[in-house]
Formats: sequence, structure tokens, C-alpha cells
Amino acid sequence: MFTFLLFVCIISCMVVEQSAILFPHKYADSLSQVILEITYILPSAMSLLYCIVCVRRRLRDIGKSPFYSLLVMLPLFGIGYVIYLCFKKSVAVQVSH
Repeated sequence: MFTFLLFVCIISCMVVEQSAILFPHKYADSLSQVILEITYILPSAMSLLYCIVCVRRRLRDIGKSPFYSLLVMLPLFGIGYVIYLCFKKSVAVQVSH
């Protein structure tokens, strides 16, 4: 569901940006400029949130704390950390009764 919302967000932001290029006179007032600035930032923010959610699920899968998902936000280190998580073996979860 979140993947679908990410794609809808990105496509709608692209439509708004293209309409601002094609019809600049409609984006002359200050409220329209604020909305346009938000559409520039929103896809990046949604992609980062999506990455953090996916990494949290993977961290639980390998038996680590989900708070390590915040390391994804660090430049360069975050990319290496995601690659490391791709190759880490899963840990069997023991259910206690």
C-alpha cells in the first residue's frame, strides 16, 4: 500500500511541476509558489520514509533493533548499510508461550 502511495505522490508532484512549467502565469501568487516548493521536496521525503520503513522491517527480520533504521539517513554510510542489510542472513524468531 505504501509503495502505491509513493508512486501516486511522485506522479502527482511531477504533474504539478510540469504544469508550472507550461503555465507559469497560474503559479504567480505566493500560495501557489509554496505549493510548488512542497512538490519539489515531497518525493524525496516520501522516498526516505519508504526506505526507513523497509529497513525497519529488514532489521526486525535479522534480529536487530528497528532504531538502527535511522542510520539510513547518514550520507554515504546509509547506502553501505542498506547494501549490508541485503546480504545479512535472517534470524529465526523464537515464540515464547
